[in-house]
Amino acid sequence: MTEKTVNEEKTSTEETTSEKTEEQSKEQPFSTEQEARIQQMLAQTSSEATKQAVEAGRRQLQSEQDRNINAEKRARLAESEAGAYRASFKGLDEETQKDMDLARLR
Repeated sequence: MTEKTVNEEKTSTEETTSEKTEEQSKEQPFSTEQEARIQQMLAQTSSEATKQAVEAGRRQLQSEQDRNINAEKRARLAESEAGAYRASFKGLDEETQKDMDLARLR
């Protein structure tokens, strides 16, 4: 045999082997063991994604609740300070109270 013939045989054998391997991999469905493993991986991934989503939602809700609590505290503090400010006017004479009310309304 010549070198060219040997190379052609190797090439044709490699192509045939490659084609057979491709055909076998295309034709063979997953085994029950592989199918079970895939199902297990899907379930695990879904479970982890669900846990992450729940945790993110919980953190977001907690953050919103904290903001609401802080806003309520600021509002109560402002009301308290305004009440104390108004109470301090009671000790002033009537003319000064009117002047301060007018200044506040401007």
